[in-house]
Amino acid sequence: MSEETKKTLTQLANELNVSRDKIIYRYKKLPEEDYFKENNTIYLLNSGIQKIVDDLGDDIKENQEENDAESQVNPSFDYLIDQLSRKDEQIDQLHKLVDQQQQLNAEDKKIIKELRQYSSIEAPKEEDTDTKKKKRLTKNYSKKTNNLCN
Repeated sequence: MSEETKKTLTQLANELNVSRDKIIYRYKKLPEEDYFKENNTIYLLNSGIQKIVDDLGDDIKENQEENDAESQVNPSFDYLIDQLSRKDEQIDQLHKLVDQQQQLNAEDKKIIKELRQYSSIEAPKEEDTDTKKKKRLTKNYSKKTNNLCN
């Protein structure tokens, strides 16, 4: 037993990159000379490992092909993730700009409202002073013309 390699079910599953359940299913079909139990842990011997690997042949190949495909997709996936994060930053900046613009618009409206109120209060006074000036000028003109005529 010491000459043979021994692996737990989980170790073999991780090594072959398959689920532990697949290994357990195949382990249950093995004869007792291909494994042993020690402290409630199941160890597979070389013969048992080989039988499971042979039985899993197609599953192992599929997992390797999937891993190869994933490694080819990863660079483009990473690029897309990077692009998404940049777009998120741009969107955040645009939201800030829109918020600032809305604040400025609100301030402008407030100032315009205040100016309208001020001009509506002041306008009659200006008209009054203008009309008073006109009346005074008219009186002065009338007096001067009367004085010249006399």
